[in-house]
Amino acid sequence: MSIWKYRGAFLLSLTLATSSAVAADNPMWRFGLNWECAYTQVAICERQATCSTRATSGVVSVHYADNKVVSSDGISVAIRRHYVQAVANSPIVSEVKIELENNETLWLNPADTAGIYSKTWLGVLMSPKGGVVISEMRPLICSPVL
Repeated sequence: MSIWKYRGAFLLSLTLATSSAVAADNPMWRFGLNWECAYTQVAICERQATCSTRATSGVVSVHYADNKVVSSDGISVAIRRHYVQAVANSPIVSEVKIELENNETLWLNPADTAGIYSKTWLGVLMSPKGGVVISEMRPLICSPVL
């Protein structure tokens, strides 16, 4: 059999895969490529398996166009990858996961899954640590920057 026989099927499957990838673009992008995520506390977990919360505030800025996230103190970290995932039969239509080069991760869910009543996304910034503090978590409220 000739390889040309399978060429058409391959091109069709490639076209369908590409259109699915375009359809699965990040749902945050319809509101903008720049986001500010505010937090007012941090949960700190230590090696002794104790965790506590502390009042602290700041902003984490997500810049999709520049492929980076900037912390309150101005430190810029590249986005390693980000993707959208959905779970069948879940009340959450889709969620966005952003993995950073420093191994921090942002998990974000739309406050209003349809995007009719709110453009706000809620989530968390998880920061693995090495030392006495093994992990930090910041609850986030994210809004597009207009």
